[in-house]
Amino acid sequence: MPTATQITVTRPDLTGARRLALFCSGLQPSDAPTAGTVATAISRAVQQFGIGGCAGQMAQEFRDHPDVGARNCHRATRRTTACILEMPRNCEEEVAL
Repeated sequence: MPTATQITVTRPDLTGARRLALFCSGLQPSDAPTAGTVATAISRAVQQFGIGGCAGQMAQEFRDHPDVGARNCHRATRRTTACILEMPRNCEEEVAL
């Protein structure tokens, strides 16, 4: 007798999606981005590439330039986390993918 397959529903990882989008946004630390600038860059990257496209670009960067990819990934992680902590609530909702 066949058994039932259990389906697990998980909540989307919005912070991870934001990190992917920031990674491929082209925003540089030398731009001295504010929370609003980061939010805009994330929104534009998602609109331009989609989350899957951002993930694909990150994967390609790691394949082509592993050392640079790792450095940029750490930078995007730190900046996204800092930005989310700095954002006013309405700004965070705008970036809520």
